[in-house]
Amino acid sequence: MTTTLNYPQILQTARQLPASVRWQLVEALVTEIEPKTSPPRLIPLFGLSRLELQVMAQVIVAPDHQKELQALLAKSRINSLKTDEQTRLDDLLTEIDQVALLKARAMYTLQKYGDLLQ
Repeated sequence: MTTTLNYPQILQTARQLPASVRWQLVEALVTEIEPKTSPPRLIPLFGLSRLELQVMAQVIVAPDHQKELQALLAKSRINSLKTDEQTRLDDLLTEIDQVALLKARAMYTLQKYGDLLQ
């Protein structure tokens, strides 16, 4: 005789697994469920605690980098950037993109898998 578990029972069972195994299970299920032809999506940040994800979701770009970015953007608007300043602007924009992506992935993970986290 086969026993069928409902969603709350499955979650309760999954919560009893060690964290690393629990995340391997979630990652395997996500990979299996997602169609291979679906558009690119945010990849969850597996293996982190709820607290770590909450901290990442609130990360900001360092204030000194924000000020530097504003100054470089102002110079860029009037076409007075030197080559090294353009390189620095590009680096800062890349950094900001990475921070935004990390925040988005952390928020996505919390929203999608928060009930599996400790």
